[in-house]
Amino acid sequence: MTQNKKDDLFKVLQLIEGMDDKIYIIIEKLLKDGYSNSLKFISNIENQLNAAKSNLRKITNVLKIIKDHDFNTQNYSMEYYKEFKKDLITKISLNKKIIEFLKFLVHLTALDETYICCGSNSLHLLVQMKVDLREQSFENIRIRNTSVVGGNFVRCIFNGSEFDNVDISGINLNQVLMFNCNWKNIQIHELNKLEGHSRGVNQVCFSPDGKSLASCSNDNSIVLWDVKIGKIKSRIKGKENVKSVCFSPNTSTLALSSGKIVIQLKFNNYDFFILLAFTFIFLAAHLVKKSANPNLKKLKIAIFEIIQITQNIIIAFSTFFFFTLF
Repeated sequence: MTQNKKDDLFKVLQLIEGMDDKIYIIIEKLLKDGYSNSLKFISNIENQLNAAKSNLRKITNVLKIIKDHDFNTQNYSMEYYKEFKKDLITKISLNKKIIEFLKFLVHLTALDETYICCGSNSLHLLVQMKVDLREQSFENIRIRNTSVVGGNFVRCIFNGSEFDNVDISGINLNQVLMFNCNWKNIQIHELNKLEGHSRGVNQVCFSPDGKSLASCSNDNSIVLWDVKIGKIKSRIKGKENVKSVCFSPNTSTLALSSGKIVIQLKFNNYDFFILLAFTFIFLAAHLVKKSANPNLKKLKIAIFEIIQITQNIIIAFSTFFFFTLF
């Protein structure tokens, strides 16, 4: 890429200045009605939407320029563009109009194949700028030949998305929806290795806020990890192998199960407090699988379900009989 084209990209993106962000929503809704050529479609409706005429003209002009620009033909995640990106990010990182336009280009990949490359580069730049991308919908986007290393996509929707030859090392996909996705040739170069157990690990579980990780092991312990730095926050030792572990939706409570015991633990400032412990002498099977419902009143375990939890009493149901535990 020539130096002139590198300099021109910032000038092209500056053309978005003064545009109403709502125009992106209008265009995306209209494109979903069946148009596949976004440039032709936008040009055709420019004269029909008087209120949005100025914004449509700007988008049309920018898309015409970007269509044949290196931004839509080259992979900006390559080392060759490292210094250029630093300069570009310095110029646009605080420009909300340009950031919204980059998001629009990402969404445009779901509707128009012509702009898959610049949409992929846009997602790369958004991640590099650490733009907040949490809890957003990226349904049906098509991302190719780029890197989103370290991206935070907590609670995003990626249903129907296509990723091809994308480096996703270190990204946060906690609570992400990914139905009917087609991700291939995915690269993961960096894996964090956490060392804290002396025997086999039976299960790991991320907290809903993505900040903590709980692991349980046949060494009779549970370890709570700080996800960001990979260090141990706290550890609790028991008398039996711990088979499974699960966070409550509000992250304040942890439930675990072992061979004969189910324990509910509450932690505050990373210290564990045993609130509830009971042994099922009538059940011989291991209690392995369980989950907490959002209102925290039920704990579902492999072979029975607790139907009510109060401060002092637990009423549980099994396939054999009802019984009350104090």
